[in-house]
Amino acid sequence: MEPRVARDLDATAGRQQPAYPNLLDEGEAARLRPVLEAVVRRRQEVVSQWYQRYARYFGDSRSLSNSEFVDLFVSALYRILDPLMEGNREQFAHQTIRLGELLIQRRMPSAEAFACLALFQESARFVFPVNPPLYAIHGALEHLNLELASLIMAAYFSSHAAVAGERLAAEDRVQSRLPASGRRCFHGLVGSNPSMRELYRNIEVVGQSRGTVLIRGETGTRKSIIARAVHQCSARAREPFVLLNCGMLPRDLIEGELFGWPDRGGEYLGILRAAHGGTVFLNEITEIGLETQSRLLRAIRCGTLRPVGSQREHPLDARIIAATSRDPVQAVISHRLNPKLLECLSASTLEIPPLRDRSDDIPSLVDHFIAFFNRRFDRAVVGISHDAIRAMMRYSWPGNERELAATVEEACIFTDSALIGLENLPPPIGEPIFFRRAASVQSG
Repeated sequence: MEPRVARDLDATAGRQQPAYPNLLDEGEAARLRPVLEAVVRRRQEVVSQWYQRYARYFGDSRSLSNSEFVDLFVSALYRILDPLMEGNREQFAHQTIRLGELLIQRRMPSAEAFACLALFQESARFVFPVNPPLYAIHGALEHLNLELASLIMAAYFSSHAAVAGERLAAEDRVQSRLPASGRRCFHGLVGSNPSMRELYRNIEVVGQSRGTVLIRGETGTRKSIIARAVHQCSARAREPFVLLNCGMLPRDLIEGELFGWPDRGGEYLGILRAAHGGTVFLNEITEIGLETQSRLLRAIRCGTLRPVGSQREHPLDARIIAATSRDPVQAVISHRLNPKLLECLSASTLEIPPLRDRSDDIPSLVDHFIAFFNRRFDRAVVGISHDAIRAMMRYSWPGNERELAATVEEACIFTDSALIGLENLPPPIGEPIFFRRAASVQSG
């Protein structure tokens, strides 16, 4: 279920709600019209300026070339802004989400997409008309940027949910054929190391409880899959599972995302009400401001919440699962985490072992990712060479499973062989052994 929902889940409301934010009111849209007309009319110039800033910001790591960027955004500006000027907010929202989907297809990371979007306003200013003056429309421009960011995020969240669903379905089919004592996978998780089997057992136990959960693990340990597994093991499994990556949102936007806000066009529910009856997963909880953390703590303890700017209380019926890649105690000391919220969340704690401590799981994970990316990219890779898997098992994997998945994905795409070889692995993993073997052959 996407964070932006179309139906009010409050039983007392019983009416359809907008599936997108209404931060930009009609008056602001009217004041922006001369600006938007200028941007659409001179969109080639705007996009040229935009790409220059994008290229300076991301350098060689950028996902789009000059021609790709221009082709994508010149048409996107017209498709997005023209409906907004005509007052067709449904089409405006649809086209913005479509832009997000196109960025996903081009494999642009979400963080890069949001940063790129932040450069738009700066890039467009050189075509702004004299009237109205910039100071008079500054707030409206900020609201427009927030709407665009929220809709782009909706596309990314939806995509990640779809990929996760595909992976879960595949692994659950395997799981159903395995005896419990020989479990090698569990609700999308892969591994037969004793630490992973212990984690599977703990997920089942925690899933049957009703309280809050804290997941601790390094970056890339797939905390979102752990959270989803807890949800699937709970009595709420058929209800919504809503994810919010707190590290990807500005702090001043997170509170509204959590608690919602009233709006003249209806009401944006916020994810705590959107997940009514289900589970809310808050990844990187320490990235939420302390004031919002206090408000979240009150909502959990009291079982009620109040939208931003509203006096009306609503029941909170969603299980809270939080995760952090930081040491929670150090986060409290550095004033990143409310100690009372930590105490509340720590009723059940799940520790994820890093990949370097279970290298014996790497062959199974590699096979799993090869099968996944074969389906996703219509490839026919059948396995991996002995030298390549040995190099992978010697590598420390600071990015954990996420780094391993990215490595296998790249190898599956670019290999010309049925087997992934040592030469298909990036230098930090494959190069040392590859050069040692080459040197030994030459010396022989």
